[in-house]
Amino acid sequence: MTPMRTHRLMAVLAHPDDESLGIGGTIAKYAAEGVEVFLVSATRGDGGRYRIHRPGDPQHPGADALAAIRERELCAASSVLGVKDVAFLDYRDQQLDRARPRDVIDEMQRCAITPMEVLGDQQQRSALARAIQDFAHLAQHAIWRDTGQLPPQSVSLFGCV
Repeated sequence: MTPMRTHRLMAVLAHPDDESLGIGGTIAKYAAEGVEVFLVSATRGDGGRYRIHRPGDPQHPGADALAAIRERELCAASSVLGVKDVAFLDYRDQQLDRARPRDVIDEMQRCAITPMEVLGDQQQRSALARAIQDFAHLAQHAIWRDTGQLPPQSVSLFGCV
């Protein structure tokens, strides 16, 4: 008897909080159904507001402190949502569109899990989506190379505007 294969889902997001504000219900649903859910955040959210305070405001904690706060928040939310593991690609906020797609793919291959979901703001999402599409193609090719077949629906891409 062949063991059942565990289904896996990788959610690739531009920044922390996208998991809760965008696809939290989807993540929780699949995790509750026994799907191994992994989350990859391209940034640590270092360029955003802290409460109502913009970067540069005296009450803003600064980029590094904000990144640490957002990382803790993301890990706490991921735990509640049932995420198995969280990884960061460590791009800076508002600089993801300058990343080389090959570098993003190399970072994501550390996780090497499919299918995946894509969410983020428009500018950063388009750069991340290009890299993910390349990664998805490479993942499908690797599955074909190793097994001789492409699993149906092995890679799914979802975008949110």
